[in-house]
Amino acid sequence: MRTRKMNWRNAAYEYILMNGPATATKLVEEVKQKNGRDFKIRGPPHPNAASQLLRVDKRFESRMVRHRTQAIGDGITYMSYEVCEWSVVIDEE
Repeated sequence: MRTRKMNWRNAAYEYILMNGPATATKLVEEVKQKNGRDFKIRGPPHPNAASQLLRVDKRFESRMVRHRTQAIGDGITYMSYEVCEWSVVIDEE
């Protein structure tokens, strides 16, 4: 495993353990350093980069989740789309 942005990956691991599975967008927005600051330079700049970082780390696994949104205009319209949700691999030994 590469050591690129290891501090951000460790913080993402702790965030997922505390809050449950999350999307890459949520991780980029919510994962903070221990002192409460954002990972501006040392973290991934966008969700695609976050997914690439998590993909190479064996502690994480991903799955596609279908989300449903509601748009109210002339009538009620429902849209659904899939997002990649990241979770922590639990070793059962």
